[in-house]
Amino acid sequence: MFDTIPAKNLEKYSDTSRYVLVDVRLPSQYWQGHIPGAINIPYESIVLPMSGLSREKTYILYCDHGATSLLAARKLYQGGYNVLSVIGGLEAYSGPMSR
Repeated sequence: MFDTIPAKNLEKYSDTSRYVLVDVRLPSQYWQGHIPGAINIPYESIVLPMSGLSREKTYILYCDHGATSLLAARKLYQGGYNVLSVIGGLEAYSGPMSR
């Protein structure tokens, strides 16, 4: 099974050679504001296998409140990817935002 992490611990996963931060919200939501360094892969776009995703990295998924990222994490985990889901999503995140 995959693990969950609190939003306050995201700084521990800043090594981009090992981790990829993924915003699973709609592109319009992503462009309104996202965590710096995050890429956007909307939940609806997750179809296995995911071309372009390395099985060597760990994907840290977040959404608005955490429910959609849990669903996305389950789907990617079942597809053989290393994943973590952010508990509480952006609602629990208090760091800087990018636009």
